[in-house]
Amino acid sequence: MSHDFSSGITTALSIGYDLQSYTVSLRPLAPGQSLIRKIEDCHSRWTHPLLLPSLFLVDHAQRVHNYINNLLSERVVLVEHIVGVTKTGRSQQPHLDFRNSEHAGDANSLKLFEGERLQRENARKLVEKINDLSTQIIFSKRSPEWNIGCNKFVLQLLEGSTRLATCRSIPARSFKEVLEFVRAYSEASAEVIQTNQDRVSLQLDILYTSIAQDDSQTSADLAKAAVMDSTSMKIIAIITAAYLPGMFVATLFSMDMFTWPSDSPVSSSFWIYWVVAVPLTAATLTGFRLWWKFERDRFGRRAQQATHDRPKATRRVNTITMSAEFKKAAEDSKKLKTTPSNEQLLELYALYKVGNGEDFEKAAKPGVFDMKGKYKYNAWKKEVDEGTTADGAQQRYIALVDKLKSELGFNA
Repeated sequence: MSHDFSSGITTALSIGYDLQSYTVSLRPLAPGQSLIRKIEDCHSRWTHPLLLPSLFLVDHAQRVHNYINNLLSERVVLVEHIVGVTKTGRSQQPHLDFRNSEHAGDANSLKLFEGERLQRENARKLVEKINDLSTQIIFSKRSPEWNIGCNKFVLQLLEGSTRLATCRSIPARSFKEVLEFVRAYSEASAEVIQTNQDRVSLQLDILYTSIAQDDSQTSADLAKAAVMDSTSMKIIAIITAAYLPGMFVATLFSMDMFTWPSDSPVSSSFWIYWVVAVPLTAATLTGFRLWWKFERDRFGRRAQQATHDRPKATRRVNTITMSAEFKKAAEDSKKLKTTPSNEQLLELYALYKVGNGEDFEKAAKPGVFDMKGKYKYNAWKKEVDEGTTADGAQQRYIALVDKLKSELGFNA
């Protein structure tokens, strides 16, 4: 693009805009036609060198805004609808009004759950779809950022050049207002696309969590089936143990080494069978019972040992006394002028919990979808696993609060 100040003619090379199509249609204008309409509406400012740059910025910002707020946002809402865990907005309608969208068919074909069971193949396809959408969002973030940077550059030219500000008696204020509007417009688009990226990341986390839950449920079902099989085998073993002694005695007495009188259908010595078989059966079942009790007690001891075999740092008694400096630092942390970063807030939370002597073992675990609670729980667990003492945590907490007061400001 170049401008001749003597003639007031601006020459520009446009790549990617069709400026020759001028057919009448009810469909939306093509990018080139839209730009020409804007130029025609600004006939009184044709001789100003910033007209074309400003109009290009306006047109590009509008196209980026439409792409982000329509296509990308629509696909994000569609993903949220398919996953089915979170829902934005206040609309209560059970369906999506995306009939003309090329992705509308995914709402039914990629159903994540059938009843209470996760559809593994649909989950795999949905992971690919979400990752593709995340990639598109990341690439699209550059467009509003470019608009903001280019807009800032043009504003600096306008404010720093007297020649541009007074060119051909065209007021520079009109260009400045347009450029400031474009900047705000692009900043809004950047915020929307950042929100979309966070929402897609949340859906991906929820999807991975759902897959992990399904895997856990499958493992639990397999374990339950194994327990049922084990119970069946134990029942068979008990029945075998009950009948085995009698069979053994009957087989033994039927051998040729014993001679029984044959003048009666039932031998007069039949009582010997019961005298031997009954005590032997009772002894066998008693031995089985003792073995079963021994194994059960041993399993209970191993489970209890696994539960209590933790680092000593996690089993401290809650007898910590809070120092005056620690209490004051806790109060001062609430008076910072600026909110600390997420990492600093998590560190403050974990150090306060350890310094206050709270028992990590008794802390309630966060829910599956409580992402904020999980981050806080993991930060606390990290300090406990590292063996941080209460005194050490209090000293680090005081030092961190003092650092934040100097960096972020403090309302005394």
